[in-house]
Amino acid sequence: MGRYVAEIICAAAAAGVVGLLVPDDENGVGRYVRYLSYLLIVIVVTSPFGKIREIVSSVRSDPAEPGAVTVSGGTDEYGELIMKRAAENIADRVISVCRDRFGVDEDAIRVHVILDDGDRRNIVIDEIQIFLGVRVDSYKDGRIERYFRDELGCPVHVFAE
Repeated sequence: MGRYVAEIICAAAAAGVVGLLVPDDENGVGRYVRYLSYLLIVIVVTSPFGKIREIVSSVRSDPAEPGAVTVSGGTDEYGELIMKRAAENIADRVISVCRDRFGVDEDAIRVHVILDDGDRRNIVIDEIQIFLGVRVDSYKDGRIERYFRDELGCPVHVFAE
């Protein structure tokens, strides 16, 4: 993220320097240089969208199974390892969202992710259980549960320990 902001600042600074060096005439070359400077800034600002599109196209969703992700290149012998790593990644993400979005202390959260292991080539979340070591206002009104249920499309249960 820091690199992206630095790229935007550099592009804006370069456009500003070029704008100062070019004469300020409305119908001459200055007009075109300003246009190209603005175009450069727009390209820099929108550059991450191409990367996001690349990432999204590299993951195929199984239309028959909402929320399923097909693992390409995996075999049954590596299926268990892939499933375990996927569950760990999902749990880590749930913990970080609870910390950042809902203000729950990271040490007070335990997450149990239950994956459907019927077909080891598809990662399907059956259920997520979130155990909170402390009571939080977000738990009382169910915002944590609703948030993850809406985002992940699977049953989510929040328990206060």
